[in-house]
Amino acid sequence: MAKDYKKIAERMNSDFEKMEEQGSEKISWAYSYFKNIAGFEDELGRPRIPTSGKALEQSEKYIDFYSNNILVNQEQEEEKYNRIYEGITESRKVSFTRDQWKEFIESGGGDILNSTRKYVPSDTIIELFDEWNEEDQNFQIDEAVKALEKTISSNNSRYFRQEAERQYRKSQGSFLDRFFKRSSRRQKEETHEGIFSGLIRRGKYAFQKFRSFFSKK
Repeated sequence: MAKDYKKIAERMNSDFEKMEEQGSEKISWAYSYFKNIAGFEDELGRPRIPTSGKALEQSEKYIDFYSNNILVNQEQEEEKYNRIYEGITESRKVSFTRDQWKEFIESGGGDILNSTRKYVPSDTIIELFDEWNEEDQNFQIDEAVKALEKTISSNNSRYFRQEAERQYRKSQGSFLDRFFKRSSRRQKEETHEGIFSGLIRRGKYAFQKFRSFFSKK
């Protein structure tokens, strides 16, 4: 049965629009391929596959190549991410999702894990990523990657965790800013615990941070 390239193009363009609305285009192989390799962009620089005329005919080979090669590789990569995430969650409970982990790896986290594996256990980086995601309601993966990259460039391997914490907190603003930026998970927990128990827990958290800060002096 012959392929209906027009329908395929329309469906993929619709998928691209949904990715843009959800902010997930950065981790899409199709989005990157049709924008950067095939070069099908609209006036705003977004990937849009032609749906008529000779332009559609010219796009057919790219659609075929994507379907026969990149899509297969993508499925294999997706399966790899699933296995890695399952391996992480088998031994611990984490706050980040599988898609967040994938974005972290593709945003530079994979290079960080590879470059530090000789002197920093991967568990340390996973724990830092998990803690930052859980504590910060406005957690940004790219900020976490930048903090870890700065830590690597500081060559402070002996105190990697402390230096990574310092770099990340530095990017988050003042202590009071961080104190009131709790994650939605913590907020939900406080709703079930009650306001009083929530205040106690926040007080303990602040005391631990202050004690940790002065113990380094």
